[in-house]
Amino acid sequence: ERLLNLSLPELQMEWRQSCACEEPQGGDLVERKDQLIERLKQLAIWRALPTSELQDQCRCTAADLAALGAKRAGRALERDELVEVLAVATWGGLMRSEALQDECAAKGIPVDQLGLEEAERLLSAQASLEKMTLEDLRQECRKQRVAPRPK
Repeated sequence: ERLLNLSLPELQMEWRQSCACEEPQGGDLVERKDQLIERLKQLAIWRALPTSELQDQCRCTAADLAALGAKRAGRALERDELVEVLAVATWGGLMRSEALQDECAAKGIPVDQLGLEEAERLLSAQASLEKMTLEDLRQECRKQRVAPRPK
């Protein structure tokens, strides 16, 4: 009911916050809204399922993707990761871990040596540094006791 009252931009924002999958493309405004509403409803259903049911659905519809995700994580996938597997298998896009690995590779961060969580932390720290002004960077260098280059 709530979703039906949202505008397309509001639905798109909710979708981006809920899922890293691709947004529906093409079609008119009404069709795109309907697709987003259906996808958001499906996500809600998956999130409400017991873990065993999510695992069963992954085995039936996304076994290869689930196996790859578990292999990359080095452990069994958690609930939110199982939902992500189903979403990516259904609507396309990259798993969060795949997108993170791509982003880390582009920034020269060795995910294989650090692990996914530490690489994500480092990527976030690097993004924060990139947003700083020159003076903020100098101050951060002093704080970290690293000598900045002379002016």
